[in-house]
Amino acid sequence: MAEKAEKREMKSPSELEKIIAAKLAEYEACAELRPNHVYWHEPDETGCNWSLHSMRGKAAQVAECLRAINDYAIELRRRYNIPTPER
Repeated sequence: MAEKAEKREMKSPSELEKIIAAKLAEYEACAELRPNHVYWHEPDETGCNWSLHSMRGKAAQVAECLRAINDYAIELRRRYNIPTPER
C-alpha cells in the first residue's frame, strides 16, 4: 500500500478543491457548486489519503454533479495525495 501512495503527486487540500471546482464549472448545472473541505485520512486500500467532505450549493444539484464528476474524482484520487497534517 505504501508503494502506491509514494507514486502520487502531492497537492494541498486547497489545490484539490480548485481542481474539482474547475471541473464542476465545465457542467452548466454544476457551475455554482463548490467543493467543501478536502480532508486527510489514513491511506485507504488504494493508497489515497484524502476525501471530499461535501459540496456547497443547491442540494438538488449535488447528487447529479457528484455523478457527473465521479470518474474524474476517482482519477484525482489515483494521482494525488495531500500532506499528512502535523500532530
